[in-house]
Amino acid sequence: MLVSGIGADPDSKSAYIHARGRGEEVVRQAFPNATIVRPSAMFGPGDALFGTLAEIARRLPVMPLIGGGRTRVQPVFVENVAEAIARVIASDAAAAQIYELAGPKVYTMRELTEFVLVTVDRRRLLLTIPFRLAMAQARLFELLPNPPLTAGQVELLEEDNVASAKRPGLRELGIEPASIEEIVPSYIGQARSS
Repeated sequence: MLVSGIGADPDSKSAYIHARGRGEEVVRQAFPNATIVRPSAMFGPGDALFGTLAEIARRLPVMPLIGGGRTRVQPVFVENVAEAIARVIASDAAAAQIYELAGPKVYTMRELTEFVLVTVDRRRLLLTIPFRLAMAQARLFELLPNPPLTAGQVELLEEDNVASAKRPGLRELGIEPASIEEIVPSYIGQARSS
């Protein structure tokens, strides 16, 4: 079994998405019956999605929206992904399948940012950053020891991260996907007291 990611594509200009797509090809060549699991952007305590947005909301007077926040994302709860992997491993019927694991709803990055602001009880100006400007900033930030934004992250935001209707997912594995509204406030809502 291989854990990849939604949108994996060996022809992508994004090094990250290309590597995932290429990895799938290599695994399938070596192990034709391998099962591939493609989760969307995962969320849960300590995540890089909602945790990062909450941190920005606490520290900055504005919330940057790269590409205007139009990128569509279908976040999936990390525990749903873990359960799916366990079920795939235990199932002979999962051999040679590709599963796309995503949450129950598609959001834009703008909607996710607005959700975080409400959850952490902050008001911030939403500032559109065009992709070209974000890429230039990311290349400068990459000169820092711990860059707050990388070129790879900007490239990821240029593509939607949404499950296709063509592949089985959580529901086909008997898992009801948890929503961000159920889970995220439990771990970023603590920012209200800071």
